[in-house]
Amino acid sequence: MGAKWLNDDGTSAIGSDPAWLELLKWQKDLVDWYGFDKLEKFRASLGDEWSADNAFHKGQVAMMVDGEYRIAFLRDQAKDVKFGTAPLPVSDAHPDWYGGGYVTGNVIGVSKTAKNPEAAWALIRYLTTDTGAIVKLANLIKNVPSTTDALAAPGDLGNDADFKVFLDIFAHPHTSTTPPSAVGPAYEEALSTYLQKYQAGPAGDPSAGLKDVDKQINQLVQLAG
Repeated sequence: MGAKWLNDDGTSAIGSDPAWLELLKWQKDLVDWYGFDKLEKFRASLGDEWSADNAFHKGQVAMMVDGEYRIAFLRDQAKDVKFGTAPLPVSDAHPDWYGGGYVTGNVIGVSKTAKNPEAAWALIRYLTTDTGAIVKLANLIKNVPSTTDALAAPGDLGNDADFKVFLDIFAHPHTSTTPPSAVGPAYEEALSTYLQKYQAGPAGDPSAGLKDVDKQINQLVQLAG
């Protein structure tokens, strides 16, 4: 949908961006069609996402939104499952967005109690800036390499048709991520809390609800300075 999370000043854009309202109404229609209680009962029956009991592994769902790492899990834990990969569908108003997606980076750091922080920092530099090291690690753990130079030479990953979909998503000009904020993931959590109430039943006007989410987030932003 291309919905915007934050304004340039760090305040919430959720209540003012009409794309969020469009998304909420589309999703609520789908939830109501199935029935919220039925969906919750079904969800409670599903196995752990990070185990061999994953719902897709066991054929309990036909489609899912997931990361590139799922390919390795499927081939290791559910060898009989036939699957394919594709980018997320997009709004009919923006067909040029097709092929983009959501990405995150790698998080790595040095403990303040490290006995040899200089050596640890040297290892971090090697793992995060050396193209050969990044490609080698990506091929070993079956993750998309995290720099554009490494993406241009992905090694064996580029020969895997299912995995190449994720490489193309990473390189797509409309691929994005959640913006950094002084309140961390609090803006996502505030929206998620409201969405749960909205999907569960009568939750009033979603436009007013999203503006209330704005207020909650902006109060946190103000407290964070």
